[in-house]
Amino acid sequence: MARKFNILLSSDFEQAWRYNIDLVCESLDAAGNRTDFQTASIHLAEVGDNLSAPPADWRKETKLEITTPECESVRILVYVVAHTMIKDRGVGSVKPFDITLKVTADGEKIYCKPHPVDQRGGAAIGIEL
Repeated sequence: MARKFNILLSSDFEQAWRYNIDLVCESLDAAGNRTDFQTASIHLAEVGDNLSAPPADWRKETKLEITTPECESVRILVYVVAHTMIKDRGVGSVKPFDITLKVTADGEKIYCKPHPVDQRGGAAIGIEL
């Protein structure tokens, strides 16, 4: 049954400004063929820029959202890439932070889960619903 999906990525990590984040969504038909492709991103700097502070237009709460046309299922990919490395280089002293993915289909919550992001290595997250 075809449904409209809403994908919401969020994080309240105060230093999320150090990362470029891409949210990618493929809408699929019943046979698994792509019928639509959408992206949303936060791109604050080039990898390696090593900003000393957040950009002036940085909004503290990180959110990205995609709403699909009607489809049978979705394939969601999230890429989190550091452009500014953390100052603390101590092994084990830097804890991962969470990015939460919440997915609704025709208004019904079908997925809501925090995903850990390594502060040095970033993350690549993929789910299919």
